[in-house]
This record gives sequence, structure tokens and C-alpha cells, in this order.
Amino acid sequence: MDLDPRILILFAISAYRSILFVYIIMTLLQSLADLRIPDVLRPAVNFVYDVCEPFLRLFRGLLPAMRLGGMGLDLSPLIAFLALFILEQVLRQVFFPGA
Repeated sequence: MDLDPRILILFAISAYRSILFVYIIMTLLQSLADLRIPDVLRPAVNFVYDVCEPFLRLFRGLLPAMRLGGMGLDLSPLIAFLALFILEQVLRQVFFPGA
């Protein structure tokens, strides 16, 4: 059984988008709900941060954090999520035209 590299690329983008979604949910829960991450989950949380932060730094310079009262709202994860979604859709059309 041969793995089609096109499918592998689309899978990698989709998997990364899923990890980025987890990052968005975690940061919202930590900041808005004041949730403290249990120590048993700390390695998983650190993994998500370590995987997402380098990619998010690319988008942080594009749009400064919005000020909401005494709090800043970082929109870079949403922009990155949207960029990955668009990239995935474009590659899908390029790799599998007419499908």
C-alpha cells in the first residue's frame, strides 16, 4: 500500500489545525475562565504551546493585540487557523481538481 504524499500533506495540515484549535481553547479557558492546568496535563499543554508558538509568531506582527479594557486580545491564533484552512482548501483544489 503506497501512501500518496498529497494526502499526507493534507493530513499534516489538518492535524496541525486541530492542535492549533486545542491551543485556542486552552488559552481561552486559561484567560477567560481563569482555569489552572493540572500538573498531570502540563506535559501535553507544553507540547501544544511548543508546537504552536513558532507558527503563531509569524502572525503576531501582522495584527497587534486588541485592547479590551485592562486585557489584550491576541488574534494571531485565529488568523493562523484561517490561513491554514485556506491553505488546505487551495492545496485540495490543486492536488485533486474536480473532486
